[in-house]
Amino acid sequence: MIFASVIADLEPGDREQIRIRFTTIAVGSPVGRRVEANIALEARLPLDAAREIVAGLLEQPNDAERLSAKYVEMCNRYVLSGPTIGGIRPKILGRAVVLGSLCAHLVRDHGFRTSEQAEAWLKRQCRLEAASLRSSFALLPLGGEVIWATFREPSRDEDLSYPCRRHPIYCTLL
Repeated sequence: MIFASVIADLEPGDREQIRIRFTTIAVGSPVGRRVEANIALEARLPLDAAREIVAGLLEQPNDAERLSAKYVEMCNRYVLSGPTIGGIRPKILGRAVVLGSLCAHLVRDHGFRTSEQAEAWLKRQCRLEAASLRSSFALLPLGGEVIWATFREPSRDEDLSYPCRRHPIYCTLL
């Protein structure tokens, strides 16, 4: 993975310090563990960008709030900077969403009283036909910043949205 190769090239002292900082990020916020996992699994970020992120984190004191802010700042430099997709643009795009996060978002911003109520509504939506589902979700701003996108070749226009039975993740149509 990209960050592993960057870390392997560091001096032993810096290698230990970046591991400490990644741990601080991991335990410092509710999404910290996901950030740590994303760093460990990153495979598409240009090597120079990963080096820049690691160097930026090493410049910061080992403080969760400052490290998180620096990480976000460094990552924001690369938003929408990847290469243009080849071929024909897909007609259907989606976004994977952790069920608990989506339910919390629905409670916070869309009038549901509890996460259980939001989850029950989502399960009812899964029984709808695709056209009804699109209209049901059309007025819900489910976005956020796009982190990644993948495309299934050669069937780019196939609708792959469905609730995953093994993991609490929903893929929502955009």
